This record gives sequence, structure tokens and C-alpha cells, in this order.
Amino acid sequence: MKRIIISILIAICFVSTGWYAYNIHQDYLQKKTEWDEEARETFREAVDIEVKKISQIPIRIIPINIPEVSTLEEPTSESVKLGSIYGMKEYQTPQNKILNSYTTDRKKNAILSTLLKDHPIDIDSLNLHWDSLLISRNHELRTRTRYTTTDVLEHTDTIHSKQRFAADSLISIYLGYRYEVELTGYIAYPRWWETLTAQQVSLLVLLWIVCIVFITFYDLIKKRLRPQPIIIEKERTKYIEVEKIVQTTNNPKDKITDYELPDGTRFDSIRGELHGINNNIASLSPQETLMLTAFVKAESYQVSMDEAMDIIWGSLGNPTKFHRLLQRLRNTLKGATSVTIKNIGKGIYQLIGSKDVEEAEEIHSNM
Repeated sequence: MKRIIISILIAICFVSTGWYAYNIHQDYLQKKTEWDEEARETFREAVDIEVKKISQIPIRIIPINIPEVSTLEEPTSESVKLGSIYGMKEYQTPQNKILNSYTTDRKKNAILSTLLKDHPIDIDSLNLHWDSLLISRNHELRTRTRYTTTDVLEHTDTIHSKQRFAADSLISIYLGYRYEVELTGYIAYPRWWETLTAQQVSLLVLLWIVCIVFITFYDLIKKRLRPQPIIIEKERTKYIEVEKIVQTTNNPKDKITDYELPDGTRFDSIRGELHGINNNIASLSPQETLMLTAFVKAESYQVSMDEAMDIIWGSLGNPTKFHRLLQRLRNTLKGATSVTIKNIGKGIYQLIGSKDVEEAEEIHSNM
């Protein structure tokens, strides 16, 4: 019963811990989605801070591909013609760069192209501002940034921030007339179990502590919870002692303490000893003495299992005890005499000599 209760308790602990950990993990995934959005917002803010550092620098520009007629909301062109020492060239801008551009204003992009060529953004400063903005929102996430430039011949050059570790690309922002500068932010999240609060850890551990304490003190708890018997004191009845005359019977068998077994071996029931023909003596235990005495006193040396159990143990006897004692007695007899005890059927056993055993077995085999 104890093993069953402990097994059930351990199973409950496993199921409860797994269910609670699963809910914590689902909450972590939800928070991760929110962290992504806030990290993108703060990255854009950090880019704004760096762009404002160079926004007041004056430059001369020659407008290119600016239409004579404009509207308030001009769609961003997917191609642009730029002139250089290598001549005029038309560039196609991928749609994802248009969607993630810092600004869709053509004039501002033209200015940014010139500014960023001579005044590139400090990538470590950008990373520092991004970290500071995340910390201000109570998000201590690991970040790093990448600065990629592409010239008119489409040659690229990449610079990384000082922090180098494995991280996932979160967002890219493109700056310049044909979006020739790409700023990419990388972010690494803590593992879900690293985000556990002290309260969550306590709840996870508390159930197992209760389980261990229960298993350790199971017997004491069971004893305390078991209802104690109610003891009712009754008034003792006074008895007057009266002398009673008991008539005794003189049975000759009750006075005999020395017996002779079928093969001539002498059995002393008082000392519990077997005196063999060759003067070898074997000692019997008290229970073996009682059992052998029951056989030598019985008619034809036959005793049933129930009779033997009643003589030796009373109401506490059982077949298992009987067969164990019988086997011990047989082993003792085997060392001192040629007689043994044989099961003759229907729960009756008989003290019999070895010759009789052989004859009985031979008759049984012939049948």
C-alpha cells in the first residue's frame, strides 16, 4: 500500500511540474513576440539618433530622376538612374528594400547617399543606443549590429559591432537614394528557463519538497493520522476465590518421555534428543520436539496437518509454517535415523521407516 501511494504521489508531481513548465514556456513564446516588436521599434529609434548626428551637415546635390510634376504622396520608384565616373546606370531596387527603407522621400534619400559616403554611421554607437533603449524598457536582451555599404559598382563592404555572438537577424533598414546603406540588427533571447522568476522556481520546487518530506516521514504521518483506539475504563468486578477439586486421569502415555522409533532409534522428548543405533546424538529444536512427540504418541504414527498445527502453534498456525518445520524435522531425522515422515494423502502424515517408504513407492509404481 505504501509503495502504491508513493508511486501515485510521484506521478502527480511529474504531471503537475510538466503542466506548469508547459504554461511557462507558452507564456515565454508570447513574450518573445512582444519583445520582437519592441526591439524593432527601439532599433528604428536608435537609427534616428545616429542619423540626426549628421542631419545638420550641409551638402550640394544635383537632382536626378526628379519629375517635373509631383504629388503630395509620391510612390517610391523601383528603379533609379545614377551618374558617376563610370557613366549613367539604372539600378533596380528590390521591393523588400523599398518597404524597409529609412525614408521614401527621394530628396532625403539623395542627401543621405552623399552624407553616408563621407560620414558613415558609427556601428558601435548605434548598438549602444539600441541597448540603452531596450534597458529603459526593462528588456536586457543581447544585441549586435551590422553596417553594409554598396557602391555604384555594387561592391559591398560590411562592418560588425564589437559584440559577436550567435543571434538571429531581426530587422534591416536601408538608407540612401538607391538604399546603398543597410543597417541590420541581430538579437539573442535568453532561454525560457533563464527567464523564470523566483516565485515560479519556488512553485516548481515546492511540490517536490512536499513529496520528499511525505515519503521520508510516511510512517510517522500514517501513525498520526490513524485513529487511536478509545480506551474505556470499566469498574473491575471483585471475585472471591473458591477452591475447586479437579479430578485427574492417569494416562500412561502422558508419563512416557522416552520413545523408540520404528528403526530402534531412541527419542528423548524431555531433552529433545535422538539417540541413534550407532550412539550418534542429534538435538531437536523445541518445535521439532513437539512435532515428533505428536507422531510417536499418535496411533499408527499418523497425524494430520491440522492436528499438528493446533498442537504446536494453536490458532497462529498456518500451512506455510507447518511445511517449513516438517522439512527441518525430516533433515534432522535423516542425520540420525532411517525413519522419515511421509505424506500419505488427504493432509495426513505418517512416521515411517525407510524400508516401508521403499516398499510403498514400489507398490505405487507397480500400480
